[in-house]
Amino acid sequence: MSIRGSGAFLGGVGGIYNASGGGGFDPDAQAFIDAALITGATQQEALNDYVLSLKNIGVWNKLDAIYPMCPIDDLTATRDSYKFNLKDPRDLDAAFRITWINSPTASVSGITGDGSSSYGNTNYNANSNAILNDHCLGFVGDIGGNNMGASVANNPYNSFLGGRYWGVNSSFSNNAGCYTDGFVLQQRTASNAMAIYDDSSTPSATSAAVSSSMPNINYYILGRNFNNSISGFSSTTYNHFFFGSSLLTSEINDFINAIETFNTALGR
Repeated sequence: MSIRGSGAFLGGVGGIYNASGGGGFDPDAQAFIDAALITGATQQEALNDYVLSLKNIGVWNKLDAIYPMCPIDDLTATRDSYKFNLKDPRDLDAAFRITWINSPTASVSGITGDGSSSYGNTNYNANSNAILNDHCLGFVGDIGGNNMGASVANNPYNSFLGGRYWGVNSSFSNNAGCYTDGFVLQQRTASNAMAIYDDSSTPSATSAAVSSSMPNINYYILGRNFNNSISGFSSTTYNHFFFGSSLLTSEINDFINAIETFNTALGR
């Protein structure tokens, strides 16, 4: 997979803040490290710098859930460590902790579906937890099948990123060439404004389809939740999933760079 850019950019307004050498970790980073049992010094430092970066660029407070798929150490990764939400790493459904179904594969590269039965339930209900007309969702990984999200038949606000599916009025299908491997973000900023971003803060596709309501079901990853049934399993590898409020153009650009810096530090 590829993410635009060539690694870290440090300092400056809107830049990535590197806290290496500081006196202790950020409390939110430490809470996630403790929950996910991350013991590797490299992984701990990368995670801490990533949290500080997201706070510095203004993205942290806009997202409800971030799953960075940070390995425990250089050689070890588990589904259990990958289930936690960086924003709220409590081991609770209410914290949008992922429930893994049929054992997707965890590796230091990320999480990989089997293309036939495995997926994750984020316990994030789009209707209850998301904001209509101010919402984003996305991933970093290799596209394939249905990547993430939720949709309901005859609902023109299908919050969904998939490789084959075109929502009733407002989702994008990769059959239309909207995105490639790497960083992908889809967001709605108004009732008639929706866009998708592919490794860039410039939209690769836009839509003026009018929204109505959010699907009253949970977001799945490695597949689509379609009326509380899994649809379109993915068999590819992802190292990030996220969703929350919509982002500004500058925040999208900085978010891409923050993830690139994090993944580079982890050697992936």
